[in-house]
Amino acid sequence: MNTTTKKEVFLAHLKEYLKAPRTEKSKILDGLQMVTDIHRKVGGFFKVRRGRKGLSATTPSALKRLIPIFTGPWQDKPPGFGQVDTVVHCGSSLLGDMAHTLNYVEERNGHVIRKVVGYRRFDCPEAVDALNELYDVLTPYLMHFVAVRRTLEKEKIQSKYRRTYEQKPKTPYQRVLEHPLIDESVKEKLRKEHKTLNPLAMKHEIEKRLERVYAVQKRHGKSNI
Repeated sequence: MNTTTKKEVFLAHLKEYLKAPRTEKSKILDGLQMVTDIHRKVGGFFKVRRGRKGLSATTPSALKRLIPIFTGPWQDKPPGFGQVDTVVHCGSSLLGDMAHTLNYVEERNGHVIRKVVGYRRFDCPEAVDALNELYDVLTPYLMHFVAVRRTLEKEKIQSKYRRTYEQKPKTPYQRVLEHPLIDESVKEKLRKEHKTLNPLAMKHEIEKRLERVYAVQKRHGKSNI
């Protein structure tokens, strides 16, 4: 989608967003993200709406007392090392019960869970099941077909950081196949799996299951924030 088309779609969603009731605004924003990938502009909406993008439910200092923490360096670590994080689906309040997503740390903040699922609150067991069904398709789609550029270097200049990225983005699937320390049997299993996947069909299924997540929360949840 070129810049002109993105602008047209964005303005159309903006008009719809301004006229919509509060309960429908999140759905409009989520739809805009899925269609145009304009996550920065969507982030601006959330700043107006709540004053911040989301809420944090993790305190690193507390976690360090419970979980052994590896602080680095992370460069050139062999397969088997990983970072995980939790994403809380709390909407605008951390009070009460709510769903959490446990995921590997993203290359960039908000790259996966917030970009796809958004910032809504999910607070019923049925929504947890629907989220897991969504991730059953979303995970292989991201691993096989979504390429990202890794950060090669991060340099702090006064109060800001300057990052240097790879020139060519790669999917996690490609990185596994290229890694010399991963067994060939694992690579062959991934190649066979890759041949069975249809990215367009998977994208449609992701959108379908995402709509079900919202519908389940609306039907069974305590809040639609």
